[in-house]
Amino acid sequence: MAEVRAAALEKRSDALWGRYRFRFAEKPRATRDLAEIDRILAEARALVEEAKALPDGGQALLPVLEERAKHYAMERDAIREARAAGPVQLEAAVLGTRANFLIARYHRHFAGHERRTRDLGLLDELIDEAEGLQRGMARLVARANLDDLRKDLEIVSENLAIYRNEREAVAEAQAAGTPQDRAGLLATLANQQFAIYQARFAGRSRLTRRAGLLERMLGELGRIGGEMEALRAGGLADPGHARNIGIVAERRAAWRAELAAIEQAQAEASAPTRMDALGAEGNRLMAAYDADFAGQDRATRDPEAMSALADELGDVEAELTALATRFDLDPQDGPLGLVRDALHMFEREVNHIREARLN
Repeated sequence: MAEVRAAALEKRSDALWGRYRFRFAEKPRATRDLAEIDRILAEARALVEEAKALPDGGQALLPVLEERAKHYAMERDAIREARAAGPVQLEAAVLGTRANFLIARYHRHFAGHERRTRDLGLLDELIDEAEGLQRGMARLVARANLDDLRKDLEIVSENLAIYRNEREAVAEAQAAGTPQDRAGLLATLANQQFAIYQARFAGRSRLTRRAGLLERMLGELGRIGGEMEALRAGGLADPGHARNIGIVAERRAAWRAELAAIEQAQAEASAPTRMDALGAEGNRLMAAYDADFAGQDRATRDPEAMSALADELGDVEAELTALATRFDLDPQDGPLGLVRDALHMFEREVNHIREARLN
């Protein structure tokens, strides 16, 4: 009986350690939730007392339980100290976290991929976001002497230069080829936008959609349609190409109507209603991860499917961030902190899967 109780305690301790790793390991302490680490510490100390009550005093298990409780206590003190540094430190940590998300997204979608097939609209969005982070970091560096943030600013600036150069290279690659080659490529690029719409908007709640994504897609489809028209004006007389021009125009009209409907639905909803909806969407995506990826052999998983989950959760994070900024909310209040922690895990999982499939 004592062995069964000890095994149960060990299982609970391991689950608590996993919870700690998910919420705190490798995360900026200024952004961590003190109430959550207090709960973890209280549960860890309760496990220690339960182990001491075992017939053998939990001799085999007790050292591990006590060491983990000590670790949680030290982490709590470090978090308290980091959060006491004030709002500038917190803002710097959030900017650093979001910069990491941006860099990870670029690598997923552009590093090692054929340039002709890349989404210029997405690359423009990444450039805009990097410029915004650069401005925010530069403003904070001018106000406070934060060495870590200064290093983050240098990294963001270096990556921004890479993105701008890549944008030129992608545009050049897509402009190459015969008119027939370019017509085929433009059809492929249009189909990519159609697939994004189907995956990210069709049948989804308008309260949880990122309007900025649909605006980006409208811009990219407009660029594609414009280049299709230029090929036709230049003498490409292909019935299939003409049909594609019509399809692109029809989709753009439908998407404009959907964008207006999304903006109206979100304008009519209260902030708490939207926060709840976005929190539920985050839970749905985490449940999808648990069902298809957690505990699975990474060599058998699809990195593109995992990447798609990261993109969707990134949209949720962006919308929650916008709401938190608009209403001056603590970044760790509500679902935003949990979503950021999950997105950190999702981005790492994409890399782990790709590495496993190479071996």
